[in-house]
Amino acid sequence: MDFNDDGLIDPNLEPLLEENSMSDNEVDTIDLTLREHLQRINEKQLDQHYLSHDIQNELITFMSKSVTDEIIQRVKQAKYYAILLNCTRDVSRVEQMSIILRFCNTSTGAIEEHFVGFISVAETTGEYLTNTKLQELDRNGLDIQNCRGQGYDNGANMVGINKGVRTRILNINPRAFFTPCGCHSWNLLLIDAANSSTIAKTFFGFINKIYVLFSKSSKRWDLVKTKLKLTLKFLSETRWESRIGAVKAIFVQFDDVIECVNDVKIKNGDSETLSDCEAVLKEMLTFEFIVAIHVWYEILLRVNNISKLWQSVQVNLKVAIDTLHSFCSWIREFRNTGFEKTIAGARLCIEKSSYEIATEFKEKRIAKKKRLFAYEHIDETIESVEMQYRVNFFNSMTDAIIVDTECRFKVLNEYYEQFGFIYDLNYLKSIPKEDLLKHCNDLGTILREDENSDIQPYELYEELQLLKSHSLDSVKDAKQLIQYILKNNLEEVYPNVYITIRIMLTVPVSTASAERSFSKLKLIKTYL
Repeated sequence: MDFNDDGLIDPNLEPLLEENSMSDNEVDTIDLTLREHLQRINEKQLDQHYLSHDIQNELITFMSKSVTDEIIQRVKQAKYYAILLNCTRDVSRVEQMSIILRFCNTSTGAIEEHFVGFISVAETTGEYLTNTKLQELDRNGLDIQNCRGQGYDNGANMVGINKGVRTRILNINPRAFFTPCGCHSWNLLLIDAANSSTIAKTFFGFINKIYVLFSKSSKRWDLVKTKLKLTLKFLSETRWESRIGAVKAIFVQFDDVIECVNDVKIKNGDSETLSDCEAVLKEMLTFEFIVAIHVWYEILLRVNNISKLWQSVQVNLKVAIDTLHSFCSWIREFRNTGFEKTIAGARLCIEKSSYEIATEFKEKRIAKKKRLFAYEHIDETIESVEMQYRVNFFNSMTDAIIVDTECRFKVLNEYYEQFGFIYDLNYLKSIPKEDLLKHCNDLGTILREDENSDIQPYELYEELQLLKSHSLDSVKDAKQLIQYILKNNLEEVYPNVYITIRIMLTVPVSTASAERSFSKLKLIKTYL
């Protein structure tokens, strides 16, 4: 961050320059300008005086190094850590790689994620990014063999099974467990759902058309701000779950949006605007649109809530799996019974509306496929327009979501199968001894490389058996258990349990912290 040569020193920096704020060695390394500044402060000369931009940048560098050193020290104390990476181009078209370290604080038991820097990268190949990552870890004195988690987006250069970053790191350290970014996976799931049928594809195009109609002029936008409590939203091309805002603004203000369109139609006499308004009204005042917006609102609302939860630093595999399984159960139930409920909800919405809208699907000619050969089977024709809409839109979209949830979150389910028995203490208390021993042995296998092992499986089994005999009514999950161990200084009593919980809490669910760092980079580069 640069400052102008004539820039006045920020008042927030002034306390850092008080007489006792810096050591003699630090003062000796700074030029005469700063010495003069310190002298003025000591002599209570409060008139304005200036520092060069070089001095201010040096102060920022000192503070940055101090913060980074503290983060690295905490990581070393924790021993086990996960690394989250993400790459994007900044406003100056330079490819930047953001590095986040995730670890379990050994003093509090809380999960922490800390940004440690941006690195400009000349290439985005898996090999180059891997080498850059290893160099940065080495520069900070962190051992790659202590890495127990990797979190990236779903790009081929990151997660490719042959040359991706995750594969290259796993070849060096098989215990650096990889998890794709959960939030990015939800985003891709919605993209697949939106591409599942022609009706699904055109829906968001029309939602954006409504936004564009009003955003074309400030006068129309003022009309929207006056009449609508929820502002119309632009459709994000990268964060699909956030499209709930665009859908909700129309869903809950249906009549008000139509009224705004009519106002624009009346007050703007040009033919293009008139044509746009007529097209919007024609589409909005159809039963098909009412049904589609009800379906998408239900799906986006749930996915958006899950995505926000998964972005939390404190979220762990247990929370992620619970919400994932809950969504899977809901989407299957929605697929079987949701269409009838959606139709009923759409008709109720029409009854409450001030506008006249049909309560049935518009009859269309159903095309029949011509047989090219005599032995071809004659396709069964869907006679009902409602059934055709259900099959081609509703079933197609919900089936795509069901398949995607099973495919995209397979890795999370696999890790939970390995670690899950220790997450839920209620399950731990009821599990048979032979099953518990098997779980401990399986876990010991994945936490071992050659002769090096993070835990001793049988000792873990004995420690868990001892824990089961204690009255731990206030301890419900692994996070509370590690806090209980730290609070009562039981690290030496349950060393294997302590290590296991730290490792499994370190495994990341999303790379949201890396995404947020780019928002700050954009703010700095754009406005400062």
